[in-house]
Amino acid sequence: MTIRVEDATREQVANFVPVAIQKAVDSYHGFMGREVQSDPKKFAEHHSAGKVAIAHIQLLLKLAQWADVETGDSGAKAEHLLQAKDEANAFRYKEVPCEDGEDS
Repeated sequence: MTIRVEDATREQVANFVPVAIQKAVDSYHGFMGREVQSDPKKFAEHHSAGKVAIAHIQLLLKLAQWADVETGDSGAKAEHLLQAKDEANAFRYKEVPCEDGEDS
């Protein structure tokens, strides 16, 4: 029996990525839960790091979709994490009111 490299890779990713996503989400919540300093430079650095973490999580979620994780053994957990992607995207594109009261 011949196993295609893509199939073997997909299986390896399907086994690995749910754990990686959970670690990334937990890390993000832990980091963003810290008190943000009022110094403008530290404030910007803190939120920039948060954006990087969100981008990392979104890439892991895309990888999970490629690997069809939602149909694997960890389906319920992966499905819950994939829903987080939808929530992150909804937040990312949400209109935020400007200080002058107009939407941006």
